[in-house]
Amino acid sequence: MEGKSEFIKRVTLDNRILLLLRSHIEDQDLMTVDDILTQGGMSKKFQVRRNNITRAISDLSANGLIYSRTKHISGFGRRRKAYFLTDPGLRKADEIADSLKKKLVYVTLEDGKRVEWK
Repeated sequence: MEGKSEFIKRVTLDNRILLLLRSHIEDQDLMTVDDILTQGGMSKKFQVRRNNITRAISDLSANGLIYSRTKHISGFGRRRKAYFLTDPGLRKADEIADSLKKKLVYVTLEDGKRVEWK
């Protein structure tokens, strides 16, 4: 049905990682990057256990959507692995973002009122 919006039920962890990396696409050429691009940083950001991040990153890497580079991380003394999108990964992240733009979400405001957002 064209013109009818669907509601978002859930955004998978894999898709959340791709969208996060999409917002940091320009960081891949920097010497020092934010902790958010590491497994630990993603774990904190998404509030999931680190082993779930490791599994998702492994799957995304195996599919050629992301790659890792050792980088200086802001606030840490040692270099660590940071993750970035490949060209196919960027295309996939763009597809996900475009798909989400067409969907609706319910948002509960502080006063308890529930509204639809697109």
